[in-house]
Amino acid sequence: MSTPPATVEAFKHCGGCGASDIKHDGFAVRCEQCGWTFFTNVAAAAAVFLRIGDKVLLVRRGREPSKGKLGIPGGFVDPGESAAQGACREVEEELRIKLTPDDLTYLTTAPNVYPYAGVTYRSLDTYFTATLDALPEWFDESEISAIELVDPFGVEPEDLAFDATRAGIEALKRFSRDPAG
Repeated sequence: MSTPPATVEAFKHCGGCGASDIKHDGFAVRCEQCGWTFFTNVAAAAAVFLRIGDKVLLVRRGREPSKGKLGIPGGFVDPGESAAQGACREVEEELRIKLTPDDLTYLTTAPNVYPYAGVTYRSLDTYFTATLDALPEWFDESEISAIELVDPFGVEPEDLAFDATRAGIEALKRFSRDPAG
């Protein structure tokens, strides 16, 4: 399977005048005819490590990208939301667990690459932790094929969906050893 183009490389014509004389520099597309410029900033994503005792809830992805791999409940932050608000909304949509930003503890951020529908998006993923008393009784089967309660120290890196997920797990392990800092 070939890697989809980066966001700006998906542009074949100017979004201002329609000319095909455009230049890509990796983060922007510029039209040589009219000067129109489109910058690709990173997308914001947020996820929550839901902890039950010394275990963490991971989700088995039910769709591409990385279908079948382990992920963290979360997703893209909507315009106008903070990372914490987006994380809470995503957890509620995926697991019907109602959290507030006050329930979350900031953990870390990590850059990510998210190939979707022929375009590679770059995101900055923000990770939080929160505590649960029990596993959720429901999950969104259109996005998740299973939920798993795992020891974060026993997760194999190749079982995780994305590089940012691996970075999040590593941060969670450091946090688990010393929650104060």
